Amino acid sequence: MDPDILARDQFVEYVRDMALRRKLKSPIRQRPAISFLSLRQEGIRWAEEGERLAMQLGLGLDQIGFLCKNNLRNSSCKLKAL
Repeated sequence: MDPDILARDQFVEYVRDMALRRKLKSPIRQRPAISFLSLRQEGIRWAEEGERLAMQLGLGLDQIGFLCKNNLRNSSCKLKAL
């Protein structure tokens, strides 16, 4: 097996946040050959979007996570784990 694909799959499987894990699996289904570094960059981008949302709302990232736990429809909850 390709070491890059193995690293990518292990990375995704050990992401603690279930919503983010699901979000990271989506590009793998769409592009099975996506590299570890490309997928990692996607995760970083989602995390940065979460940070910008927190700043706009005047909240800390831990508070964004709290909001997500209470409102699963809030898309920012997918961004907390990285």
